[in-house]
Parts: sequence; structure tokens; C-alpha cells
Amino acid sequence: MKNSSKFSLKLIIFRMIAFVFAMMFIFIMVEFFLRMVPIPGVEMLSGVFDPEINLYKYTPNSKVIKINSRNERIVRKVNSQGYLDKEHAVKKQKGISRIGFFGDSYVVSRQVFLEKTFFRLIETQLSDEKVETMAFGRDGHGMLHAAMKSKKYSKDFNLDMVVYVFCENDVGDQIAEIKQYPLLPYAELKNNEIFVNDSLLRSHLKSQKRGVVDKLKKILFYNHSILMQTVYRRVNLLRQHGISLSTKESDFNMSSKADANKPPSSTDLPSTWNARYKKEALSVAQSVLLDWYKDVNKDAKNFAVLYIPRESEWEKKESE
Repeated sequence: MKNSSKFSLKLIIFRMIAFVFAMMFIFIMVEFFLRMVPIPGVEMLSGVFDPEINLYKYTPNSKVIKINSRNERIVRKVNSQGYLDKEHAVKKQKGISRIGFFGDSYVVSRQVFLEKTFFRLIETQLSDEKVETMAFGRDGHGMLHAAMKSKKYSKDFNLDMVVYVFCENDVGDQIAEIKQYPLLPYAELKNNEIFVNDSLLRSHLKSQKRGVVDKLKKILFYNHSILMQTVYRRVNLLRQHGISLSTKESDFNMSSKADANKPPSSTDLPSTWNARYKKEALSVAQSVLLDWYKDVNKDAKNFAVLYIPRESEWEKKESE
């Protein structure tokens, strides 16, 4: 009887160990498959909160994987500062002019390889002029967030020129009612002065500290696993939007028309916003941009705005 119970216990332990190893093997195989086979919608990226800039940025020294519209598998490395650019020394070399580009996904340029990004091409073309270009982009950031990053990095890296890469939805990305995203601070205009309201962000950070999700992410290697990130995002999408069997163009582009009686969304064309939100967003944008210009100009640096038109603006059909 004793031998039988010992045999049963050993069998249970053996089966448990075998199950664990089988699950690990399956995990590794699926992870390898997702990293090697281009599947639209499956991507890898992770972020970390930086208290110095009061914003989230990419996890330093991690990797970002994206399948672009051409079904190309794009793998980019995040530098030590938390941005999708090559590594830059903090101290500027003598005789070098530095240009820093600030903005959202247009600056990130995750759809192309690093050597094909506009900021790397500019540096290559201006190599005889001894110009070094640097990119500080993050998806979903608005004008205020670009200015907040500029305040730190333009001084840290002694930039000679600050370039804001502007798209028209940026004016709404800094308004809480329009963006409706808790992981960002927002701009508010009071008595013709800009104030940063980060109450939503602070609330999120507090809940994250007491929650178990962040701890589980660390245990399950979330920052470096395309499988764990894919599962996590799919569960979140199901919770937020349910099951959708089709997608619309407005899900990917800023091409939907706003409801004149409701706050606009981040995918609505700013030209279709109702008068109240359009006026507020423009007033806030003008103040943020002016404050940013003054901040850069006081250090005798150059400031420029590079406007990126919507696809419908630059991709016009020629008249017959």
C-alpha cells in the first residue's frame, strides 16, 4: 500500500513537471513563430513611465516589432533614452549641429526600417554639413507632450534646432475630452495661461501600483514577449469593443466626421468638429506652441514646425 501511494505521488509530480515543460515548449514555439512570421495586427512594443518628463516612453533597450501595410516585418531597437532612434552620445561633438524632431507616430515611423526614416535620411543627406539628427517621437502624443519632451531633451543634448512634426489631430490629442486616454497629461487654458492637468495620469499610476497586472507583466516577461503582449492587447480590445468582424477606414485614419452635438474623437476630422471644441483646441494649441517657441528661443535655439498633411490632402487625383 505504501509503495502504491509513493508510486502515485511520483507519477503526479512527473506529470506536473512534464506539463510545465510542455507549456514552456509551446510558449517558446509560439513566441518564435510570431517573431518570424508576418501576421498583420500582431506587434511587440512596451512602454515605461518617465517621471522626469511626466510621460510614457518606449522601454529603453527593448525591441519594437511591427508588420506594415506592405506585409514587411519591421524590427526596431529602442535606444537607452526610450525612443526609436540610434544611440546618441549626450555630449555633442565639436563642430556638429544637432536637430531634434519631436512629435507622434510620424516621428516614430514604425512602418519603415530605421535607415529609411526621414530623420536618418536627412542626416545622411546633410553629412557634409556635419548635422546630427535625433528623434523623440511617441505614438499618440500631442503638441503639449512634444513640448514637454523638448523641454528636457533640447537641453540634455544641446540641440541647435527643435523641429515639431505637426499633424492636425495633434491639437485634439492634448485635450482630455477629445483624447479620452488616461495615460497622458492634458493642457488647459486658464486666464490665457497654459496649465498641465495630469490628474487622470496620476490616478492611473496609483491604480497600477496597487494592481497585480503590472507585477504579472514582470513575471511573465511582458516587455520582451510578443506572445504575452498580443494576448494582453486582444483581451483588452475584447473588453473595450467586443467582437468586430470588420474594420472601417476611420479605425486607422483620421477620416471620420464628428457628431456636431458630441465631443469629437481622435479619429474625427478637425474640420468637422463642433464650434466649441474647435475654438478651445485652437486656442490651447496656439498658447502651447507660443510657450514652446519662447522656451526654445530664450536659449538662442532655432524652432521650426514641419506640417504633415493628411493622406486625403496630398493624395489628390489629377483633374482630367
